[in-house]
Amino acid sequence: MALAEQCSSSESCSAKKAFGDSLLQDRQKLEKVDGEIEHYVQLDGVTKTDVPRREVEGSFVRETLIKYPLSGIGSGAFEVKDGKVTINFNTAVEGRISRSGFASRDSSTVLEDPREQNDYGVKKDIWVSSPRGGVFSRKATIGVMEKEHSLYIPDGVSRVSETREKAAKNAQGPTEHMIAKMYTGHRNMAVATTAFMASSQTMTQGEDPNHIAALRDMVAASNDVDAALQGKMAAANALLKKSRDLRTSIKPLRSVLACMHFEADLIEGDANSATIALDKRVVAYRALNRATPNQDYQVNSGIAVFHHDVEANTLDVYFGFSSSLDMVETADGFAAQFFVGPTDGASAAIVPDSRPAASPLPEQVSWAWAGVQSIPADYTFMHATRHENMCNDTVLDGVPHVAYKGAMAVMQMRYATTPQQRMEAAPLIHQVVQNLNTMVTCGVEYMRPVNANEVVSYGRFQALVMLHVMLELPGPTIHQALHEVNFWNDYNLL
Repeated sequence: MALAEQCSSSESCSAKKAFGDSLLQDRQKLEKVDGEIEHYVQLDGVTKTDVPRREVEGSFVRETLIKYPLSGIGSGAFEVKDGKVTINFNTAVEGRISRSGFASRDSSTVLEDPREQNDYGVKKDIWVSSPRGGVFSRKATIGVMEKEHSLYIPDGVSRVSETREKAAKNAQGPTEHMIAKMYTGHRNMAVATTAFMASSQTMTQGEDPNHIAALRDMVAASNDVDAALQGKMAAANALLKKSRDLRTSIKPLRSVLACMHFEADLIEGDANSATIALDKRVVAYRALNRATPNQDYQVNSGIAVFHHDVEANTLDVYFGFSSSLDMVETADGFAAQFFVGPTDGASAAIVPDSRPAASPLPEQVSWAWAGVQSIPADYTFMHATRHENMCNDTVLDGVPHVAYKGAMAVMQMRYATTPQQRMEAAPLIHQVVQNLNTMVTCGVEYMRPVNANEVVSYGRFQALVMLHVMLELPGPTIHQALHEVNFWNDYNLL
């Protein structure tokens, strides 16, 4: 029966009748009465932040270059030989990274200002075999847990989040500070609930099935790197050198949480290593969260090319992303956009949008967010060690099992399609949130900013990052990644 027949009074009536009483939503298309498909996210469970599609002609929408030294600390993870690179998993590596965005015709908004995408920094990674695949692709069985430390950010970038967080912290008196410390766990649970329940929207609105299919078809037809792509890779190298020269401090300006994933159709490997052909295109994804000076969350999809820079003696990984979901804080609340361009970054046809319409979130999400707002943020939480946050070695030893249980519960909910199955799966939400909250308590070793003066509170985007960690990484890797104090914040490159 059509929605118009079910409820003729209004769109919101239709949504409430169809979805308001359900904790788990079908991922089917929900259309307005007038036939238009709604694309939005509800980061507070209520407010609809539109996610319009923005087509970018003639270029990738985001580009990233990472250069891993093949000598020195951590270089043992990579072995370049006979036109291939073998990557040994679960070995910490360091690299240099530079990012950029397309030259927008309208740089007046934070979403389209290319300065917001341009930075330079150093990073630390753990490459892993991820048999369950990534959140955005089951085929992406090569994963990377990563953390960046930005050493250069252009002048003029937005500082909305930084300003808001500093004002909120300064407004806390002794009573608010005491309440924040006392109820940190309660607030964190409410944050995790909000983020987990809203994650279904970020997944459906952040990936276009038509676009992913076009990427795979292009790579399957030919994964060769043509002259145009070689030129983009050379330009990315030049930008990295330029941005590196512009850095004015050896102290990080911010820390960035991220993950990378590669589809393994054209990759040889097992649980211990992967061998990838150099100078060939593979389908790749990346998600990232920057907390300061302005918080955002991105989901990128496109191609990656592994290349041996003989002169610099580095393994270069170039990403040309042809789609990107961007969610960013502005002075007027959150804004979002889904950017999409040609899969080859040049002249390939841009396929029609096939993202399903967003399904309204149940009212329980707004209750959770109200709980977050009712408790002052603990501004010491993100700067503490896991031991200070009550994650001792015994608790950490249980995290691999916690992560596995959380991942299996999410998988069970994912396959709940009938009303009876949804009803039976609903209690699993509490289990997932509890598991995620344990991950977060121990995960401060990963989330903690290098700069002790960075004013940042644990929020929805950090929870989304830790949800990715829980769902995508093997338990032993998670234990390795969270065990050592300052593992993610100690680095040698500049």
